[in-house]
Amino acid sequence: MLRAILVATFAFAGPLLAQDQNLSQFRNLSSLAEEGFETIPVQGGGAVFGMRKAAEIYLCYLEDKPALRADRQRVISEYSSGQSENRTLPNVPVVCVKAE
Repeated sequence: MLRAILVATFAFAGPLLAQDQNLSQFRNLSSLAEEGFETIPVQGGGAVFGMRKAAEIYLCYLEDKPALRADRQRVISEYSSGQSENRTLPNVPVVCVKAE
């Protein structure tokens, strides 16, 4: 019974905490581009680049994984050396975080 009360309390408080602490969900690069955001250069903080639309700015980061990098390297290497005609490889995941 106590656990149910705690879960209900945290579930209710979640959105309020997000607003109070200026939290937001990360966005995919493709969705920002579809909405008309344009790339901007950034320096520092680990961001690769930024996306801007009017006063709204997102900083974008690579969210790559070693296994994805290895797959891309393998496909490119095999294609470049003539071992394979396959050019299909995993996309590079990029996530963007709202800057305030």
